Amino acid sequence: MRGSFLAAGIAVATLLVIRTAFAGVPDGGPDSRMLSAENPPSMAVKLLKALSHENEIDESRIEKLRNLIRDNLSDNAVQRMVAEILLDENVSDPLRVAVLESIAGANLRKTPESWREPLATCLDSERTEVLAAACRAVKNLGVDWFDSRLLKIGAHCCTATVARVEALDAVADRAGEIDPPTFLLLQSQLYEQVPIAARLKGAEILARAPLSRDQVLKLAHEIQSDNPATAGPLIWPVLLPVFKRANDLDVGLSLVEALKKSPGIENIPRDALDEVISRYPARVQENLEPLLASVDQRSRSNRELLDRAASLIQEGNRKRGKEIFFSETTACYLCHRVGEKGGQIGPDLSHIGRRLSDRDLLGSVLFPNDRIREGYETLSITTKRGTRYRGIPLGETGGFVDLAVPAGNEIRVDRNNLREKSLEEVSLMPRGLEATMPEEGLGDLVAFLKTLK
Repeated sequence: MRGSFLAAGIAVATLLVIRTAFAGVPDGGPDSRMLSAENPPSMAVKLLKALSHENEIDESRIEKLRNLIRDNLSDNAVQRMVAEILLDENVSDPLRVAVLESIAGANLRKTPESWREPLATCLDSERTEVLAAACRAVKNLGVDWFDSRLLKIGAHCCTATVARVEALDAVADRAGEIDPPTFLLLQSQLYEQVPIAARLKGAEILARAPLSRDQVLKLAHEIQSDNPATAGPLIWPVLLPVFKRANDLDVGLSLVEALKKSPGIENIPRDALDEVISRYPARVQENLEPLLASVDQRSRSNRELLDRAASLIQEGNRKRGKEIFFSETTACYLCHRVGEKGGQIGPDLSHIGRRLSDRDLLGSVLFPNDRIREGYETLSITTKRGTRYRGIPLGETGGFVDLAVPAGNEIRVDRNNLREKSLEEVSLMPRGLEATMPEEGLGDLVAFLKTLK
C-alpha cells in the first residue's frame, strides 16, 4: 500500500524538487529561468554546472539536488555531467558526495563505462566521506570493476573504520576468503558500544561474507554475553545465516550456547532457526530443545503481564523510559519517530499514547506480531546469490524491488536477481526487547509511550 504511489509520484516529486531547490531566487534571474524548465534532466545538468563553481553549498539544496540527480541518472547528458563532477578536483566535497549518494540510490540497469575512471578516482580519495560514499555507489551498481581495490580498502588499518566497512559491504558477495584482520574488524562492529545501525551493517556483511569454519566458531564464542560483542533481538535474525557455513558438533554447540546467553532468540523466525539447526548433529538439536521450551514459557509469562499493564505504567519512570527508547540497546528510535527524532521505517509514535490503551501499549512491545499495522508487513527477499533481506516493502518500479531495512537505509534489488520473495506474518519489530532492559525497564518504556499524545 505504501509503495503503490511511488512510481506515479516520481514525476511530481521531481518537478517539486526543481521548483524548491533554489527557492527564493530573484524572478527573472538565471536560476529563476532554470526553474521554469520542463525538462528535468536538463535541469539536473544545469544545476550541477552551477553548483560545481560554489565552494559552500547549503545542505538543504544538496539534499534536493541529490534526489533530482538520482531520478534522472538514466539520461546520457546527466551521466556525462556526473562523470565530469566526480573528476573535477575543484568541486566541493559536499557536492561530490551528493552525486555519489545519488548513484547509490539510483536504479540503473547498466553502469556507464564512462564512470569507471571517475569512480576509481573517488575510491582513491583520502577524504573519508567521499570514499565511503563511493563504496556505497559501487555497491548499488553491482559492478566488479573495483573488487580488488575494495578489498584493499577494507583491509587497510589506517583507513577510517566507516570507509573500510562500506568497502567490505560493497564486495562481500564476491569476496574470496576473509583474512583474519578483516574478520576482526567485522566482528568488532558487533560490540555493544557501536551504534546499532553500524552493528546491523556489520552483521549483514558477516552473513554474506565467505567465512571459514574456524571464523564461524570464533564468532559463536565472541557473541556470548560475557564477551564485548553481542547479538540482541535486532542482530540475531540478520546474523543467523552465518551458521549455515558450518555443520560440525563444536560449532553447533557453541551456537546453542550463544543463543542461551544472548537476548533475542524470540525474534528469530522459528523456521529460519530450524533450517540452520537441522544442518548440525542430533546432539545440537537436543541441546536447543530446553532453550526453546524456556522461550515458550517466557512468552506465556509475558501474556500474564498484560493484566498488570496499568500498574506497570503507573510504577514506570517516564524519563528513564525515554532514555530506553533512544538508547543503542533497544534502539526503538531506529525505526520509530517521536516528534522530530527517529526513523520512519515503522509507524510514527508521536501520538501513540492517544490511540492505544495501557494494555495495548504493553502488548505492542511484548508481542509485536499480534497486531501489524497495514502497510508495515515484513517482506522477505532472497537473491540468486543466497543473500536474504527482510524489511518494509516500498514498492516495485523499473524492474526493481525497494525495501526499507532496519539499518536505516533502503535496499534495491533487481527482480531478475530474485530467487524468492514472500510476505511474512511477523512484524519487523523484534520480540524479546524486554530481555535487553533493566528489570523495571519495561514499565519505564511503556510509561514514556503513554505520554506521547
